[in-house]
Amino acid sequence: MPLETTAPYAYRSGTMPPPYLMVDTAQYVLALPKQAPGKPVTERATEEGQRRRDAYADLLLAWADAAPDDPYATAVRTFVTTCALHRLEAPKEMTAADNIALVAHDNTWLHQLSSVREAWANSVRSRKSGKNAAVLCLACGKDGELLSTIPESIKSGAIPTAGRGRDAQLVSINASAQGRDGALQLVNTPVCERCGGQAMAALHLLLASDTNRRRATDSVTVWWTREPADDLFDTLDTPTDAAVARPLTSLHEHPDPATTERIVPNAGL
Repeated sequence: MPLETTAPYAYRSGTMPPPYLMVDTAQYVLALPKQAPGKPVTERATEEGQRRRDAYADLLLAWADAAPDDPYATAVRTFVTTCALHRLEAPKEMTAADNIALVAHDNTWLHQLSSVREAWANSVRSRKSGKNAAVLCLACGKDGELLSTIPESIKSGAIPTAGRGRDAQLVSINASAQGRDGALQLVNTPVCERCGGQAMAALHLLLASDTNRRRATDSVTVWWTREPADDLFDTLDTPTDAAVARPLTSLHEHPDPATTERIVPNAGL
């Protein structure tokens, strides 16, 4: 049966996308080349699969070297250095996009180890952070290491689309014409690593919520409040006389632009 679990992930793109730690696709773990339906495997695809497996192996060794006290580090190092990893063969029915996770002999999933989580967090920071060590973050107002890009993408399906769904990367300025003074990526919107990670975690939680989102044909709206509040859209979908009377009465009593701020204690509503 398929296993649903949290696993190392970060948005990756480009001609040489980096590997994930412990859990990745068969193209990275087994060097299984990508193959177009009905067409033979190309030499270039085979070489790229081997490159990605080598990068995956190097990341495993980097974790093992950084966690010498972890009881599983020795096993992982042996798994890589004795070429056991490189001798693995993919089942015939497996594709390059299938995910593979490493599990120890005692049924411990290695990506769930605390040392692996810490190592992966450090790896993502190094990939996504800029060169400036102390930049004022617009979110928390403190000096921190600036992200060059938002660390996670929004997975396909979280935002409705009319066509084929794709992962969406937020605040991505990839050409000088798109940013002020020709600045790329997050230079014009400085966000530190901590705030960027927390913001994306909160956004994913809201997108998965049944009470804090509203999906349309090709868009989705999310909201939050500082204090618990009644579900506004549920009230509008199933209106009662009392539910309709409350906002109408408030508007008659306070007919000015600041009405909402006075009748709703939650600034985010």
